[in-house]
Amino acid sequence: GLAKVFRRWQSMGSAGSAAHRAPALERFVADWAREAAPLHRARVAAWLHGAALALAAGVLASMYLRGLAFEYRAGWESTFLSPESVHTLLGWVLGPASALTGLALPGATELESLRFSNGGGENAARWIHWHAVTIALFVLLPRGVLAVVAALRARQLERRFPLALTDPYHARLVRDATGGLVVAHVLPYSYRASDAARAGLQRWLRERLGASTHAAVMDTLSAGAEDQLPALLGQLPTQAPDHRLVALFALTATPERETHVAFVDALARYAAPGTGVLVVIDESTWRERFGTDTSGARLAQRHDAWRRALQTIAAEPQFVDLAAFTAAGAAG
Repeated sequence: GLAKVFRRWQSMGSAGSAAHRAPALERFVADWAREAAPLHRARVAAWLHGAALALAAGVLASMYLRGLAFEYRAGWESTFLSPESVHTLLGWVLGPASALTGLALPGATELESLRFSNGGGENAARWIHWHAVTIALFVLLPRGVLAVVAALRARQLERRFPLALTDPYHARLVRDATGGLVVAHVLPYSYRASDAARAGLQRWLRERLGASTHAAVMDTLSAGAEDQLPALLGQLPTQAPDHRLVALFALTATPERETHVAFVDALARYAAPGTGVLVVIDESTWRERFGTDTSGARLAQRHDAWRRALQTIAAEPQFVDLAAFTAAGAAG
């Protein structure tokens, strides 16, 4: 999904706009490399541990397979070591394997007879077994554990990648690239939107949520409609498409905690996890009532009133002149 979006983004625009995208692209690559470094390290560690395990296992398998057709001979020679010294060294290296297999290591007297200068050594079968158990204990088992731990760490980092790829911006890019449908259920509260406002809302939601967004505007809800939400939302389709809930208000309405805020708070309980309720406040009614020459201070005061009221439930209102909205941009 993300790779497809990135390739599509790279191919968009002319050669002139590519120059303007270069700094953003460089920042993206730098951010991606920094955030992905722990994931890459975990993956590389898992592969290296797995490769070491495979190499050791391959060596053991080759010895056993080759031993079916050829004879390995075991013996020793040394200028400085005595049979007693060799016996001590073998106890350190092959002692655990000897204990596990139940095959006793040769003593100093037997080791003296295994010198190549005293003969041709002996059949190496028991020595291969000791070496196989030793490699399994000190190479195969630890490397296997480390490979599994690194793989689990990589899996965890994949699921919790630090880039916010689930935020509205990235979600919209993925939906635009993959053609995923989003159904925005719009619930107007004590407000009947005009045809122009409905068309502007559709365009604004497509810019906000993705080009494949469809706005399903429901009938106007009266004050106290939060009590009707269980029955009302229970009738909505829940299969296939991605769903969003949109609360639509008019800016001319004075925000009240007992009605407007209570409605958004009740609606949030039915929102999909991680999406919340999109609160849209239409400014077109304000423009119609007070005109374009209205004092900016008065408009700012109404914006602040809505923000303060919705701040109590951690909701952020979006102020949009829906009747005047075009695909080129949004107000607020």
